[in-house]
Amino acid sequence: IAMLHALRDRGLLNRVMLSMDITRRSHLKANGGYGYDFLLTTFIPQLRQSGFSQADVDVMLRENPSQFFQ
Repeated sequence: IAMLHALRDRGLLNRVMLSMDITRRSHLKANGGYGYDFLLTTFIPQLRQSGFSQADVDVMLRENPSQFFQ
């Protein structure tokens, strides 16, 4: 989160895309891992609590990926 704050402070948030990956069964919630919903249910709320606005989150989750994949 501190790294994302530093990037935002430098005006580089438009280059950030947030994602995650589940590569092993041990990553699944059923096996004690974070699960598929970690990014949206845990990490994004932590970003918001640390001072990121919903607009900042939307840039990283929606706008940047949309522009990248055009």
